[in-house]
Amino acid sequence: MLTVAVVAWAIGAMALIALGLIGFTSGSDLRQAYLDQGMSSDSANSYVSFVRTLSVVLALLGLVIAALLGAVRDGGRVARRIVVGVSGLFAAVSFVSLAAGAVPVPPLIVVALIVLLVVASVLSYRPAAGAWFARART
Repeated sequence: MLTVAVVAWAIGAMALIALGLIGFTSGSDLRQAYLDQGMSSDSANSYVSFVRTLSVVLALLGLVIAALLGAVRDGGRVARRIVVGVSGLFAAVSFVSLAAGAVPVPPLIVVALIVLLVVASVLSYRPAAGAWFARART
């Protein structure tokens, strides 16, 4: 059960890093799209800054998850808690960005990534995984 959670977190971490890089590099195209919709230049610049900041946060969250996966696989209880917390933070940030419409990728991809990370978090606290962390502690 823990292997499935670790694989799901690994896929999620790679996707977070990729989404962060895509969002960070799509600034000029995104700005032009907002200007074409009739948005003022200042508003478009603010939105692009928000998307870029959010993209950096997403990439950093992906890097944190990826860095801690080895410790989680080895039975690190603190690392598991941190990865679950980071996954929850991603879910919260994603809901805010979806509500603001500041997602430079299709929203379905973000929703699928939220589900993937939440499922991995739930699987890491199932009784079978709990036995793994109890065994690794001794």
